[in-house]
Amino acid sequence: MGASGIVGAQAAARAPNDGYTVFFAPASTLTSNIYQFKSLPYDPQRDLTAVAIVVDAGPFILSVHPDVPAQNLAEFIAYAKAQAGKLSYAVDVSSGYGVILGQWFNKTAGTMMEEISYKSAAQALQDTVAGRTQAIISSVPTTRPFAVAGRLRSLAISSSKRFTTLDTLPTMAETIPAFQLVGWFALMVPTGTSASIIDRLNREVDRILQDNELVQRMLNVGLGSSGAGTPQAANDFIRAERERWARIAKDIGIQPQ
Repeated sequence: MGASGIVGAQAAARAPNDGYTVFFAPASTLTSNIYQFKSLPYDPQRDLTAVAIVVDAGPFILSVHPDVPAQNLAEFIAYAKAQAGKLSYAVDVSSGYGVILGQWFNKTAGTMMEEISYKSAAQALQDTVAGRTQAIISSVPTTRPFAVAGRLRSLAISSSKRFTTLDTLPTMAETIPAFQLVGWFALMVPTGTSASIIDRLNREVDRILQDNELVQRMLNVGLGSSGAGTPQAANDFIRAERERWARIAKDIGIQPQ
């Protein structure tokens, strides 16, 4: 799924609409890419149709090095403001949502931290654990082992409500009202695929997502699902996410590259 998912999205958009090609689409291919790139070799609104939302919550965690004197998000914001321009946070550039989350947090909280970009989550973690950066924004499975070992202190999660397997970790929205941004995944097909095929695929996905063992495995790696829903509900969800991204892009002044 290289190049922000663009390669996969382009292949899916150009595939025959016979039901034999499905695209497990990360949120970026359907929302943020529109605002981050001047041109795309596919049109997410015209070329792809939703079958189901497979994952509706893949949150990120804001964590700090143990030397940072903050026990919660409010204290960290106050500390970062007092140290304006002196703190930095690490982010994995392969996670487009993580990058934007950091920029949006900086703007909304007024923290003025320096963004340090890394090509991989491992590099970002290495520098934060070593104290070369003071904070990191990363996924649940990336962060969790280091927090458990006491090598990072997790302060808040980016989902709209507390995550089931991390229910003691506050949400960012508890400190910054309405602030939330999570990754998600949708099953898409080329536009023009028949409604009967889409409905059949939707039923099969929903059946799979009713498996309690699968749901628990997903939760353990930081992915939540509310079930497949209906194809119409999936399309409505994606449309609402695009509208929200338009507001975020405007708020932080994303310049398409």
